[in-house]
Amino acid sequence: MAEAFEGHYLSGVCRCGLHVLSYVELPAFIEVSGEGATYLLKPAEHVIVKCPRCSRLLNVGNGRQRGKKRKKEA
Repeated sequence: MAEAFEGHYLSGVCRCGLHVLSYVELPAFIEVSGEGATYLLKPAEHVIVKCPRCSRLLNVGNGRQRGKKRKKEA
């Protein structure tokens, strides 16, 4: 099966105050096996990176979309 990747813009804010905007290419689907079955699942749109300023681990994700979905549900 050919690997298909999708590009995503992800953002985050480190505890040191650095605002990070990144572009990453994630696989469209990930093959997961469990209990005798195989599934094609979409990955979560986030990555863990090291802050270039303070070297802390930083979870960079698609927070803006999550925020919009929550507002619509409310």
